[in-house]
Amino acid sequence: MAEGEESRKKPFQFSTPRQERIYSRLLKVGPGPATFYKDACRLMSEESLYESTTHLVAHLLREIDGGLRQVLVSASSKPVAKGQTKGHESSVKAILGALEIPENHPVAETWIRFATEEDYGLARRAHRNEVAAPRTVDQQFFNLWNQMEGVLDEALKRFEEHFVVWIAKAEQLAQTLKPTNGDANYLKTKLPNNQITLGHFFAKLDDPEWLPPLVHEGFFEDPPQPVEDIEKGRIGFSVWHQSRFLARIASRVPDKVLEVILATPETTTFLVHLDFADAALKLPPVVAAKLLPKMKQWLDVGRGSGQLDLKLGELMKILAEGGQSAAALELAHLLLDFVATPDSTGELLKRFPIAQLYIWSYERVLKNKFPSVVVEIGEPAFELLCDVLENAILLSRTLGRPRHPEDLSNMWCSSVEIDSGVYLDGKPLLVIAIRDTTELLATADPKSVPRLVKSLRKRRRLIFRRLAHHLLRLHPQSDMADVERTLLSRGMLDPTRRGEWDEYSMLMRDCFKLLSWEKQHKIVKWIDEGPNVARFNKRFERAYGQAPTDE
Repeated sequence: MAEGEESRKKPFQFSTPRQERIYSRLLKVGPGPATFYKDACRLMSEESLYESTTHLVAHLLREIDGGLRQVLVSASSKPVAKGQTKGHESSVKAILGALEIPENHPVAETWIRFATEEDYGLARRAHRNEVAAPRTVDQQFFNLWNQMEGVLDEALKRFEEHFVVWIAKAEQLAQTLKPTNGDANYLKTKLPNNQITLGHFFAKLDDPEWLPPLVHEGFFEDPPQPVEDIEKGRIGFSVWHQSRFLARIASRVPDKVLEVILATPETTTFLVHLDFADAALKLPPVVAAKLLPKMKQWLDVGRGSGQLDLKLGELMKILAEGGQSAAALELAHLLLDFVATPDSTGELLKRFPIAQLYIWSYERVLKNKFPSVVVEIGEPAFELLCDVLENAILLSRTLGRPRHPEDLSNMWCSSVEIDSGVYLDGKPLLVIAIRDTTELLATADPKSVPRLVKSLRKRRRLIFRRLAHHLLRLHPQSDMADVERTLLSRGMLDPTRRGEWDEYSMLMRDCFKLLSWEKQHKIVKWIDEGPNVARFNKRFERAYGQAPTDE
């Protein structure tokens, strides 16, 4: 790593309390001037890395001075003269008047001198001297730097004391009827671009006609990113007033809001995602469906916040009710599916998959939102849940046995019928959801029971057979032939299949009486005879790779 790059990656410490004050107050003007000042301080505080340091610092100071004057002059009612020198001097004097700094004040005299004396100004220091060598960092330049810091310190102190002026201007601007690009440009260039001023402006803004001018001036091109504080070991997230404005007007100009959200660069600030989710909830379903690629990005950032999870769960429900079946199922898959867990080296741990959502959110989305998807979409919603559960089991598999039907479900789901109330991961919740979904579909259409049972059985995993037994027990008359085949399967009495006994035994308990006398007698005879030892040994060896012991 280059020396300069390594230096920039270190947490920067200002040399004096005055520099810290100036930087903090420049942030209230806008992030640009504050960043320019921080870089200038960095260049002046370290052993010079560049022979052209004086030119670089002077350029940064010119940018700071220009940006500061551009904002502060808006507080003055005095007209500003045209022309580079006259305009510079006129703007400085207008600002001094607005900030109540007398022109005979030492800071005022220095600032005016910067504006009027060519040999003393920043322009000469910033520009090259034909093809001569760059100017060195000498005592004269240190004096200029110190004087400029004095100007900034005093001017920004007065700016802070008069800050209510700019808040009032921002709130007044928000009330503009039929806003133009010029109005948005005034907000961008003449008012402080900080969280406070923009917060007051957007809080008062409720007119969708502001959206095109704001887009034109680039207000949606730079969403906030998380700010990492290396020294304190924490990350800060800030609200984005622009995204909250989009959420407020989404129902009135849905197509324009959609266009802006899709064009907004991605951020990992979850607060922005929350606002976009709020906007999506107010869009017509057919429009909101077009945001699915964005939603995937939000979830890919990391495991979502509980609020975002629930908002997207509500959107899934709205999409289904709004006739957007494919979009609803796609969003459901994004929310509910499992992914393999990477370890510290980036390798995937095959036995510990995680859901996209936290378990608390996962449960509420499944219980409170997904039933509406089932009602609207039907069996495809049931198939999606089964696919998600099968993937979770596959990711949890014993290494080397990817397709073996044993899923250890008797350990993580002791009963399909009874909710344990304690969930370490999402698999038991998926079982409950599939159980409730099949009951919902079967009640609405008893003829669907054979199809549902067939779909469960073809998946081979034991938990799906257990779910099939449960469904048959509740709706035996809808598929009596399958009930009889299941109860008359002698293999189900094999001790090695005790993982399925809970649901099978309840099926036997409730449906044995529905069998003919001959079939009942056949089952009782099997029980009296006991297990088929040879078959038991064969199944045991196939399942565990060794013969059972006498014990």
